Amino acid sequence: MKAYILGSGSDGNCTILENDSDAIMLDCGVPRLSKIEDIPWDKIRGICITHSHTDHTNKLKTALRRADVPVYITREEYFTDRFQKQFGGFIENPPLIKFVEPNLAFQVGSFTVLPIRACHDTPLPCHFFVQDEYNSFFYGSDTVDISMDAFNCMCIADFVMIESNYDEQVMKTDTLDNEQIIYPYDSDLKYRIKYTAHMSN
Repeated sequence: MKAYILGSGSDGNCTILENDSDAIMLDCGVPRLSKIEDIPWDKIRGICITHSHTDHTNKLKTALRRADVPVYITREEYFTDRFQKQFGGFIENPPLIKFVEPNLAFQVGSFTVLPIRACHDTPLPCHFFVQDEYNSFFYGSDTVDISMDAFNCMCIADFVMIESNYDEQVMKTDTLDNEQIIYPYDSDLKYRIKYTAHMSN
């Protein structure tokens, strides 16, 4: 199994796992997705979406124009106003949408995918534990905490990727390398990041 991390963070998230016969896309939010070379579009068998925030979804239309494959997402994330406004009329017909549930594995080509509930400020976000015949990969999306189910998968995974995207000291002091940050986060955003949305580095 090969892993290509095309982006992680607020600017966009996307990872591709590939083996000899198949590939799977995890999230689809990186800018200029269509211009990234060497994406194995002909091998992609499905797109798994962790949650409905746009930095994880905003290039989904682009991806589906290149690969006519199912989208795997929890029902709760699919029916958020944000996701429906962006994609509801575009991918509403089965079998393009496949609803998934935490702790119920499903098959995407030669990959077995296990969704695991994440702790983020959306209705039902998920991490994904992906296995093929030879390797396993834990894809940790936005989360404030790691559940025991997620931890157990991380312990047996061959590869682990976790998104942790803020520095607690920087957020507390509004400084980076002793320099004042020009546009510091306001108190509401700081609270959201720390207590409902993300892990610190």
